[in-house]
Amino acid sequence: MQVSSRGLRASAWTYSHLSLAHPHRIASTSRVQWESRRSVWKPMNWFRKNVGGQVREDSKKEEIESAKQELKAAGKASVFETLEEPFLKKEEKPKAHFHKISTANRPLNVSHRKLGNLARLIARKPIDAAILQMRFSQKRVAKNVHELLIKGRDQATSKGLSRDKIIISEAWVNKKMAPFPKVDFRAKGRFGKIEKSIANIHVVLKEGETLEEIERVRREKKLRKIVSAGMVREDKPLRNPAPTWAW
Repeated sequence: MQVSSRGLRASAWTYSHLSLAHPHRIASTSRVQWESRRSVWKPMNWFRKNVGGQVREDSKKEEIESAKQELKAAGKASVFETLEEPFLKKEEKPKAHFHKISTANRPLNVSHRKLGNLARLIARKPIDAAILQMRFSQKRVAKNVHELLIKGRDQATSKGLSRDKIIISEAWVNKKMAPFPKVDFRAKGRFGKIEKSIANIHVVLKEGETLEEIERVRREKKLRKIVSAGMVREDKPLRNPAPTWAW
């Protein structure tokens, strides 16, 4: 009896010592439950399910229409859904008949007389022919006019004008004084000011006859002037005939 009690006390001391010194070596009820939960519950799965991005399936047309009808019946429909068709249609812009471009925002540092020569050169020409003239011109300011015509052609095309029929309907030049005159220092403390003029060019683009049409009209005009040398009878009546021998 003494031995058995001593053994029980030793076993109780061993259990308490292990529970205090090494609690993880003893499987308690809470420990077993935690181990079972940890094997099932994974934080990354929970994060992926509740926080991570998910692919949303597109709703079908029938579902969208039914949802709209329910909202409309409840009086919660969108303002844009209650509008009539004429309010939803976009008004088509009318086709432009001309396009005007100029260098008013960036005046050219050139004399208006020199710029006027280029304006007369490109006036009444198709846009492509005018661009070609400015491309191979030896004038310094021709480069600026060349860039202006290319920009105007693209803008006119975006407005609805036909690129093959665009011509330069009008081209004119105006004179403008430089905003800041230069100081001209002279002898004996005197000085003057140097006022330099700048120029702007304005171009109006419209739809007109192409080069082929102009050439065709010119050819028809020449053909109408051709008459025979008197070998055949002409249908054209004679007016004020010259005096001839009456035999």
